[in-house]
Amino acid sequence: MYTSLLALFRLPSRLFAFVVALAVLCSFAPAQSPSFDTQASRVTILSHSAKFLASAVDAGPLPSSQPLQLTLTLTPTPDRAAALDQFLTDLADPTSPSYHQWMTPQAFASTYGVTADQLAAITTWAQSQGFTIGALSAGGTRLALTGTAAQVQSAFAIGLHAYQISGKAHFATPDQPLLPLAIAPAVTAIAGLDDLPSAFTAVSIQSSGTAVPSTEDAFTQATTAIDSNTAPILAITSTVCASTYTPSQTDQYRILFRQAAAQGISVLATSGCGVSGSFPASLPEVTAITLTGTADDTDPTTLRPSWQSAPGLPANSLRVEPDLTTPSLDAFTQTIATILQSPTSSTATLREGNLNATLYKLAPLPGLYTQPDAPATPGTTSGNWEPPTGLGTVNLKQLIKAFPRGTSASFVSLAVSNYAPTHGQNTTLTATITSGSGGGIPTGTVAFVTSTGTTLGTVPLNAAGAASLTTNALPGGSVSVTAQYSGDATYAAANSTASTLSVLPEPAQLTATVTTGNIVGGTFTITVTETVTLGQPTGVITVSLLGRSYTGTLAPVTPTSSAVAITIPASPDTVGSSTLSSNCITNANYTCYTALTTTVTVGKATPVLNYTFSPNPVISGSSVAFTASLAAIGTAPAPTGNVRFLDNATLLNAGTLTNGATTAHGTVTTAATHVITAAYDGDANYFAVTSSTPGTTIGTAATATTLTSSATTVIADQPITLTAKVTPATASTTTPTGSVTFFDGATALGSISLSSGTAVLPISTLSASAAHSITATYSGDVTYAASTSAPVALTPSLAAPAISLTSNVTSTLVGNSIVLTARVTSPTTGTGAPTGLVTFFDTFNGTATQLAAVSLTPSGAGAATASYATLTLATGTHNLYAVYAGDSTFATAQSAPPLTVTISDYTAAFAPPTMTLTQGGSGQATFSLSPVSGFTGTVIFTCTAPANSGITCSFSPATLTGSGTTTLNIATTPAQTSSLRTLAGGTAALATLLSLLFPSRRRRRLLPTLLLLLLALGITSNLGCGSDSTSSNGLSTGGTPFGTSVLNITATGTVGTATIRHTYTYQVTVQ
Repeated sequence: MYTSLLALFRLPSRLFAFVVALAVLCSFAPAQSPSFDTQASRVTILSHSAKFLASAVDAGPLPSSQPLQLTLTLTPTPDRAAALDQFLTDLADPTSPSYHQWMTPQAFASTYGVTADQLAAITTWAQSQGFTIGALSAGGTRLALTGTAAQVQSAFAIGLHAYQISGKAHFATPDQPLLPLAIAPAVTAIAGLDDLPSAFTAVSIQSSGTAVPSTEDAFTQATTAIDSNTAPILAITSTVCASTYTPSQTDQYRILFRQAAAQGISVLATSGCGVSGSFPASLPEVTAITLTGTADDTDPTTLRPSWQSAPGLPANSLRVEPDLTTPSLDAFTQTIATILQSPTSSTATLREGNLNATLYKLAPLPGLYTQPDAPATPGTTSGNWEPPTGLGTVNLKQLIKAFPRGTSASFVSLAVSNYAPTHGQNTTLTATITSGSGGGIPTGTVAFVTSTGTTLGTVPLNAAGAASLTTNALPGGSVSVTAQYSGDATYAAANSTASTLSVLPEPAQLTATVTTGNIVGGTFTITVTETVTLGQPTGVITVSLLGRSYTGTLAPVTPTSSAVAITIPASPDTVGSSTLSSNCITNANYTCYTALTTTVTVGKATPVLNYTFSPNPVISGSSVAFTASLAAIGTAPAPTGNVRFLDNATLLNAGTLTNGATTAHGTVTTAATHVITAAYDGDANYFAVTSSTPGTTIGTAATATTLTSSATTVIADQPITLTAKVTPATASTTTPTGSVTFFDGATALGSISLSSGTAVLPISTLSASAAHSITATYSGDVTYAASTSAPVALTPSLAAPAISLTSNVTSTLVGNSIVLTARVTSPTTGTGAPTGLVTFFDTFNGTATQLAAVSLTPSGAGAATASYATLTLATGTHNLYAVYAGDSTFATAQSAPPLTVTISDYTAAFAPPTMTLTQGGSGQATFSLSPVSGFTGTVIFTCTAPANSGITCSFSPATLTGSGTTTLNIATTPAQTSSLRTLAGGTAALATLLSLLFPSRRRRRLLPTLLLLLLALGITSNLGCGSDSTSSNGLSTGGTPFGTSVLNITATGTVGTATIRHTYTYQVTVQ
């Protein structure tokens, strides 16, 4: 693998394998045959990407006997690869003897192909695996092998499978092949392990300006064209991304295209992957062309070659694409073919090899390349490279005119306006091109290039054949510059002799800022900025202070300035004002002739004075022991000097600090109140300070306060008594006076004056919803000091209410009203009544059912009630209970034991169930009374027959208690008819009576009328309009009507005041 390829792909595993294998290969002696271990010491050759098989359907292993043809792409030795790099550079250098000295494939093989030793090692291994050795390619970089699928799988430790892809049969390996370490460095890639379709959409070979399309595999087409060496142009249409290929696959193309460049074949490829670099357009040996309307940014993947130089290129060292834009690859290819036609022969063609160096040199020519954002004026161009379009859209006609293909000699002279400029100063380079044959004025461009390969700029020739470039980009030190003429249609390319300039370093401007508010023991920061005319200052800044040096590395701030922040300790010797001296380290580009001085001010530190005294409180007239300490600040030494101790501003004593601490003793004054303070006098590093909080004491004796509570739990509204007792810390005959303030946390509950050293606070306002921490603080008096008790914890607790459940009845009849009343009462007096809901429940037949939830209503002190009435309880025994939901004061509660309420009823049955009678007949039915759920009441029975039915009914007895039977008596009315004798007797009697009412003379006149009346009475009697002889009207009757009649029976039950009425029907049929 050649050197540039190592930097291109940066694969650690690949590089490691290469280096190790190279060491092994270099140890071979030409006369020795290597030993191949096929089971160990193998190197992976990344020959395919898994994405090729992502959508394939595996059809099983490939038959072992299937013949396969493989092609190994061979890697030249590193020295041959380096030599080829130089040769390819010389091919494009008009001053080199190798300029345009194209090679044949055979010459390439002998000079830059694999060595005989490499080939022998590979051939020996291949034969040991059973392969048949085929031909070595004309360029000496590819070796053909033939074998079976079984041999291939064994040799490369892979599996071969058949696949279905888009309905077509293919074969491939899902594995990466392995090669023995002895030969792996000499093999770049292995082709023939699959027959997957090529990712290239088209490959065409240009010969004498004619495109020759082919249906062969893309790699095969390219190798055939390059090894045959008959075509000067190879054009590839591709939309493939570089990331699609493994490094091994990329290497095999690059080795092939380097051979093409050495033979003078120009390789063109479309660019436009838009993701991670196009392939093969991203390779340096290929001219990357974007078609108009398909421009897209791509990410660079390889190192930037020296010929890729133009304004606008990214500030990195990577190869970017595209190189240019054209409406059509075919049109561009035809244009290059036209350019390469020999001016002296219509059939012969010239060669140009890699076109890129020339295409970039021609970039400044007006009208050759046009960017989308370039001025619309004809003949102008930006000359810049832009991401979407490269150098711009090329004018193909203009390219034919401008492309250097002339053979006439030209001479290039270079003039420099200043051979000793200062870095960043403008220098004008002027190149003049003159004809070597006395012909016309040369055209084209001149590139001004330094000896390091940096192109300072490319300028088109003016009408006089001259080109000038004014630049301030010359690097410092000794610089050689060459003017490289591109050539044109008449004149060949040529270079000037190198001109050497001595670029002096420019004076850098230093500025500095220093932090303020610095104190001894801390640090301060100086920020130094170095500004230049051109470029980015780098290097180290040195700051000196009192003979000590501190350094820091510059970091970029602006394109022409860099800065560094250096932190310096504020040591004791810097207290006050000191001078900082800053300077840069001179290099080829920049120098600091004079150091920059800056003043820094460091102030004294303010220490913290801590002191104590004992006893505390002090006793008037007694001795007191004092201690004081002052900690060092930062890195400064501990404070030194004296600390004075004072009582009411009267000096008691002083102590000298040792390691920042001191002790002293003194006798306090006889004042009632003492204010003890300490004062530090300061030293060279520290300010004087006085204690910030004086120790105030009144000379009182210590006390102890204890607190007790009448309860350990808090129930809302329940009174609690808090008792605080204050006692002297030491035995005394004086009882403390003053007051005690009781606190719930930080909230004062009340203050109570001491009585015989005790304070009692009754309280009933503590919340039952939170815990309480109760303390008692004694205020102190003239004799005793204040003190605070230990906290007493009171736990919140909800009151447990009592709940009872009553009913207006304990037994009743079904359908009668039952009123349930729940009463909830507080467990203590003086509390409010419970609030919230009471829910009534009925447990019936083993199932509890919620009846209703009712809000409580206050009912007397500390009590509330809730009532619920219902008519719907079923017959049977009900166990009723009530549940209180609780509130913020009271807990939940349930009534117990359950309240039992019995709902009773009764049923009745007839025997027989119906009755059939003859007209005038009678009958009896038995009516049985059965209790339900313990019914014990009295039932009264009544019977009502239909109107005009002629039926009478009654119960005997009419009343039953609890249970029993009664008889239903039913009677019908018979039909009755009067005889003629009876009728005549009656009629005669009536007639006699009537005759007596009239006088004899009138009796004779009314006799016919009376006879008619008697006849009518007889007729109506025969028609049934009368009754029997016992009826009150004296007329005859038809009796109970035939058919069915329904008797309505009512059973009215009574238990106490509860009543329930059931109605029944009984059917009587009269025949």
